[in-house]
Amino acid sequence: MKLKKIASLALAGIMAVSMLAGCKDGNGNNGGASSSSEPTTTNVVTYANDVLSASEKEVFTFTSSTNLDTILKNVATDTSKFDSTGIERVFNSTGVVNAQNQRSSNTGWQEINLLEGVEGKLDGIVTSDFTNLPSSNVKTQKKVELYTISGAYEEKAAVQKIVEDFSQWISNTQVFPESVNGKDCSYTAEISALKVASPEDAEKTAWVVAMVFTQTSTAKANAQA
Repeated sequence: MKLKKIASLALAGIMAVSMLAGCKDGNGNNGGASSSSEPTTTNVVTYANDVLSASEKEVFTFTSSTNLDTILKNVATDTSKFDSTGIERVFNSTGVVNAQNQRSSNTGWQEINLLEGVEGKLDGIVTSDFTNLPSSNVKTQKKVELYTISGAYEEKAAVQKIVEDFSQWISNTQVFPESVNGKDCSYTAEISALKVASPEDAEKTAWVVAMVFTQTSTAKANAQA
């Protein structure tokens, strides 16, 4: 009788451990499914800076921004800004899509609304051109670059393809001038990325990468009085 009781207790213990293991596996799977819509800035910053050349890093290096993470998440998951059609078109494309170019070419892609949504939530002056300085009482102005690329890419490949596509402009003094109207100009850059899924087909995904550049202008040290 005593042996039977011991055996029963041992069997109950084995079943309890099995149930706990099953619950743990289930939670792990759920966590993985939901993580695709969370900003992944820590990795994004590293991946982005890894592809910059030494001369490009003299202009700026990328940093993270909690504010940009929040803005991108709020806008990119708003179906009025970026709907299933836009996401699926990006997923099926093979290249990098620049939202600014899409707006300029009037193609009507949803990336246009997405860019405007990000711009509208940023503090400060948003411009597409750093060759004109803001009013005399404002020393900084911002510029947004927004890209999308198929979610079929791994995060590292997606971010690096986008930064490589943009990097041709970094050392261009017409895009990031060293000085304007007698004032020295310096730059900082923030980057964030988000993977979004089509509301109609979760298998169709797109990476959305936002870069915000801030130009700060200061009087030249050797300026004539």
